[in-house]
Amino acid sequence: MKKFITAVAVLFIILVGVFTCSMTNVMAGETQEPALEKYYTCIEIEKGDTLWSIASYYTEGTSMSVEDYIEELRQMNGLTGDTIHQGRYLTVMYFAH
Repeated sequence: MKKFITAVAVLFIILVGVFTCSMTNVMAGETQEPALEKYYTCIEIEKGDTLWSIASYYTEGTSMSVEDYIEELRQMNGLTGDTIHQGRYLTVMYFAH
């Protein structure tokens, strides 16, 4: 009986070691994407552009909401409303690795 308990204990320790090693390998294999950096550029406003369409384009694939982006656009460009005009320039931010 004592040999049986010892064998079960040894088996348990081996299984715990294998499980721990496997989990470590799985976790090491997980890759995190690098954080997105914020950059700025100027764009020419084209016919049909709106703050919403510009914000939708530049926030795609980011965690920033369109509403927050529009608010930053307003602040960066000194806008008091939503009106923008074709042919004028707008400073925008974009995100890249």
